[in-house]
Amino acid sequence: KRIAELHNKSSFADFQMEDSMAQTPENAMKLMKDVWSKAKDAADRERKAMEEFLVEKGESLEGGFQPWDWRYYAEQVRQAKYDFDESELKPYLSLNAVTNAAF
Repeated sequence: KRIAELHNKSSFADFQMEDSMAQTPENAMKLMKDVWSKAKDAADRERKAMEEFLVEKGESLEGGFQPWDWRYYAEQVRQAKYDFDESELKPYLSLNAVTNAAF
C-alpha cells in the first residue's frame, strides 16, 4: 500500500498493472473471466476425449481421472488421433537448428 501511495495510486494492484497490457485490475479481471469459460470448455472436451480413449483401450483408472494423469493421457490421445510423436519433432526445434534456420 505504501508503494502505491508513493506513486499516487489507490492500490498496489493499480500501481502494478499500470505498465501492463491490461493497464487496470478491472481489465485484467475482465480478460480472465472472458478466457476462463472458453478454457474450461476446451479442457472439458480434452478430458472427455481422454476418458473415451481409456474406454477404447479397455483401461480404467482407480479413483477416476486425476490431474496427474492429464499430461500422460493427453499425449497418448494426440499420438493416437494425429499419429504425432513430439519426440520426433524435438531435433528440428533445438536452439542450433532454429538459429541456423532463422539466420
